[in-house]
Amino acid sequence: MEFLKASVILFISSITLAAGGFVFWLVASQLMPVEEIGYATAAISSISVISSLSALGLEFTLLKRVSEERGKIVGTLFTFEVIANLALLPMVFLIANPLGSEQGVMILVLAASIFVANGIAFIPKSAMLGMMDAKVVIIYDTAAFAARFATLVAFALLDFGAIAILLSLLVHSAILSVVFGITTFRKLGYSLGSMSYLKTILRQGMSNFPTRLSRLIVTNLGVLLFAYVSLDPTVVGVFYIAVMFSIVGSEFATTLSTMAIPASLTRGKEIVVYSTKLGLMLGAPVVALLLSVPEFLLGLLGKSYSQGGMSLFLLSLAIIPTTLVLNGLAKFNAEGKFRMAAIMGLIEISLFLVLFFPLESLYSIEGVALAILVSYIASGGFAAWAFGRHVIGMTLVASLATALGYLSAYASGYVLDHISLKIALSLTVPLAVSIGLRAITVREIKEIASQLLAKSRQ
Repeated sequence: MEFLKASVILFISSITLAAGGFVFWLVASQLMPVEEIGYATAAISSISVISSLSALGLEFTLLKRVSEERGKIVGTLFTFEVIANLALLPMVFLIANPLGSEQGVMILVLAASIFVANGIAFIPKSAMLGMMDAKVVIIYDTAAFAARFATLVAFALLDFGAIAILLSLLVHSAILSVVFGITTFRKLGYSLGSMSYLKTILRQGMSNFPTRLSRLIVTNLGVLLFAYVSLDPTVVGVFYIAVMFSIVGSEFATTLSTMAIPASLTRGKEIVVYSTKLGLMLGAPVVALLLSVPEFLLGLLGKSYSQGGMSLFLLSLAIIPTTLVLNGLAKFNAEGKFRMAAIMGLIEISLFLVLFFPLESLYSIEGVALAILVSYIASGGFAAWAFGRHVIGMTLVASLATALGYLSAYASGYVLDHISLKIALSLTVPLAVSIGLRAITVREIKEIASQLLAKSRQ
């Protein structure tokens, strides 16, 4: 199955980079104080928020149409993105240093440079995913990350602090912008469509924009707003790391839903339901793990990060609804129901913004995580309703499997309070429950495992 093969390749890439990202932040946390992590992550979140304003959800339209329209849609959207990024560039200088670092000028210059490089790489990389050429993505991403890591170590050892992190990200983004640009334009060509053609694409993209922006709640918007409200780089750094762990937990669902959009053109809409099932059932053990040992996982980066344990707990509860939202977006794109995609995103954004300030004032870092959780439950519920009974049933099974995995790990503490036992139970019990309730079969798991092994050996 081409969809599964491409998803597995992209998943391996994502997990490899996530593991590398863990090592990246582990090294950074050892080479600089948590305050410097806070300054850097606040700037990174600012960049990503502004980047999504120019993206307008266009990657989903590109994923669906690039295999047929090739150079025409790539060239048209690339040109639009360059112009949009130049127009939004002043915003970077306004908000990329919310914590008031003494190195503010350098942070702003680097943030602007990263923003430009990301904008150049955005359309070419999305086009490669739309062509289901995930091998190219994993090769380029891995090479760019290696350069990023080397840059971090070199400059962190010279005591550059937050600047070392941003410099490494600039090197990473610059490499991706060059290699993806060259590869994509050589393979697909470059041409410009008419103004009416661009307007049609933008209308489709804009329907995805609320959901695209709402996904930033977890990765960037929550961190950015929290930075402005708290003005505490230490707490911001801790929260950002907790967010990164939760993102890794939803990575498999993200890759499946991404590849489901182009795959739906040839395999039909049922591929999205299949993607949802795999994302829910195989995500349940990961969620149970994050719920069971959040302080331990964060503590791997240093004792200062363990204070984010409850935040990671709450963010982990949002992974199952996130899976529904991501696949709901794939479903709405496959069916051409762009208004539904917009409604789902608006539910999430509006609810988060309404809850953020009162909950943050009451519970600080945990309040931000709670606002994220509630907003995702609401939008995930909307997606489940749109899918119907079958997916609602899958969601209940995944939730039950996750709960039993967490409770098993928690109860083991009264018998043998050992971290390895908690990890083992949190991973195995949810999978056993899903198989026992026939939500997923051993054959499907073996197929995915065989794909993972085959691709990991290449």
